[in-house]
Amino acid sequence: MNGIAGNLARMPDDIAAAHAALHHANCGITVADTRKDDLPLVFVNDTLCRMTGHSREELLGRNGRIFQGNETQADYIERMRRAIRDGRNCTVTLHNYRKDGSVWENRLTLEPIHDSDGVLTHYIGIHVDITRERELHHVECRAEHLLETTDEGVIITDTRKRIQQVNRAFTEITGYSEEEVRGKTHALLSSGYLDRTFYQKLWQSVARNGHWRGELWNRRKSGEPYAESLSMRAVHDREGRLINYIGTFADITRLKNSEAEMERLIHYDPLTELPNRLLLISRIEHAAEQHQDDETGIGILFCNLDRFKIINESLGHRAGDEVLLKMKSRLRACLRAEDTLARPGGDDFVAMVESVADHRDLARLAQALIESASEPMQLSSGQEVVVGLSVGISLSPGDGTDAGTLIKNADTAMHVAKKHGRSTYRFYTAGLTRAARQRLALEGKLRRAVEEGAFTVHFQPLMCLDTGRITGAEALARWPHPEDGLIPPDRFIPLAEETGLIIDIGDTVLRAACQAATEWHTSGLGDLSVAVNLSGRQFRHGDLGDRIAAILDETKFPHARLELEITETVLMEESDHSLNLLRDLKALGVRLAIDDFGTGYSSLAYLKQFSVDKLKIDRAFISDLPGDADSAQIARTIISMGRHLEMEVLAEGAETEAQCAFLRDHGCNSLQSYMVSPPVPADEFLAFVQSRRETAPHVRSFR
Repeated sequence: MNGIAGNLARMPDDIAAAHAALHHANCGITVADTRKDDLPLVFVNDTLCRMTGHSREELLGRNGRIFQGNETQADYIERMRRAIRDGRNCTVTLHNYRKDGSVWENRLTLEPIHDSDGVLTHYIGIHVDITRERELHHVECRAEHLLETTDEGVIITDTRKRIQQVNRAFTEITGYSEEEVRGKTHALLSSGYLDRTFYQKLWQSVARNGHWRGELWNRRKSGEPYAESLSMRAVHDREGRLINYIGTFADITRLKNSEAEMERLIHYDPLTELPNRLLLISRIEHAAEQHQDDETGIGILFCNLDRFKIINESLGHRAGDEVLLKMKSRLRACLRAEDTLARPGGDDFVAMVESVADHRDLARLAQALIESASEPMQLSSGQEVVVGLSVGISLSPGDGTDAGTLIKNADTAMHVAKKHGRSTYRFYTAGLTRAARQRLALEGKLRRAVEEGAFTVHFQPLMCLDTGRITGAEALARWPHPEDGLIPPDRFIPLAEETGLIIDIGDTVLRAACQAATEWHTSGLGDLSVAVNLSGRQFRHGDLGDRIAAILDETKFPHARLELEITETVLMEESDHSLNLLRDLKALGVRLAIDDFGTGYSSLAYLKQFSVDKLKIDRAFISDLPGDADSAQIARTIISMGRHLEMEVLAEGAETEAQCAFLRDHGCNSLQSYMVSPPVPADEFLAFVQSRRETAPHVRSFR
């Protein structure tokens, strides 16, 4: 090294540290000797070497023209020469070249250095690469130009969806100036035609996919509604942080008005203004495409009016048209907003229902349509008529995957319904018809059973694995039917849940369980608890806590001896609601248990928040113990988790001595299984517990 660089290398440690800092500065640094005519470089830092691609050896002794290539920037160079001559600071921006020939924009600042006599000896050059800055500026200029010249409205908002900037086209389309909308949200433009759900889905799509494209109606400043084609995008920086939303839109009002008129003429029935056969087929095909990869289907209900021909011929076509219009209103009222009701012609109506998970839902809908259609109808002439309805049902994909096949099969089923007495329905598949009728019949029986209080309650013992002592019981609903015998819970509980009858059944079971347990206490078994299941429908019911409190007060049953079981799946589906409700139930003084634990994919973080006392291991993880390694690991993990969170752990369905031994050895507290006892009536349960305590009160036994 020589000159200043050489001297710096020989300076004391603190000066050498400063020298090292210069090499690691964010900007390039050079020192030129002004005492020589060609201003040679006597120091360059590492940063400048990285900027230019030149090594230090290539730069020392050369002057700044090495960065200029063959290009002359006379004005800037002259400014630097005058500054050097006068000993002044100077900042210029140069178009420089790296060693590999690539261009970089150099913001160069020259600082003079004088000796002790005031003589200029050196110049320090500070070099900043502003290439990226210049590029961004050019992009911004182009974007600003595009923003103001485009015919599409542009609206830019911050991350809180508050408007920051709009363009000229926005003002022309909406009538609002930028000053009037800045700081406000898109709601300023809302037409009121679209509900909150539409906008929630729009923003959910932007959050999930980064963009949304579609058409909607907004309102101008004048109050006039207008249609727009909108594209909304989320903008993120290089680190992936959301910084803006940008919406671009075009006014398509005239186009929409023209399309609407053409649509009406081509796709709608002129009398009822319902979709005609052409539009119905289009909607079915579209729905089939949308549902081809999910587990739901499309239901087609082909409806034909009974006795319409007689009315039309005896009272005239005007009366017939009036009947069709009134029938349209009745049928439409039975359907959801998203369902399609069409009139393919004559006295036929067709309903298309999407997202059908269970054919029994279609049976219920068909019955509702028939009942609505059969009500007496008052015509404007004063004549009262009664028109029936026969319905044929097809369901994709089993009865067809294309519109033509589904309509044809539903039509065929409708004619079968006509042959069976009219004012009824039939599925295209005979087996579905039988199943649907059985289900509806069961629903009727279930309603009568609830009204008549026909349910009983059985109790299955809960046993301590360490001592073999019976500590309580789970209350289970049973339905003894006078004709069908004992109807299994897996047949009527899902139906009760679906219809809402589970609320009354749940109250019946809870009341019976508390009454029975109160009698056990008076018989000297005051340490027994009773567990009662809460269904998802009960859990979501608004007054659950009040209903439970009322039953406890009515039966005088000790709150601390009641255990309420909620499935893990229900807890996770209603997680926010669950936390609040569990706290309310806990405030009653009852115990809480998570049933079927291990099937609901709950996280440990959520589990810690739920104020529960017991985990019930689902029987699916018990049946293969102890031989199945996966089941064994899951069981051990759940037991360990429960102990760590100071919760009791109960296993369901252990039916062998080996399974019981495994569970006991790994710290499981209690057991519920048929090996101990099946569910039995309250008096048999009481006798069972008393017998065990009298014969072997201190001996561990599973039988």
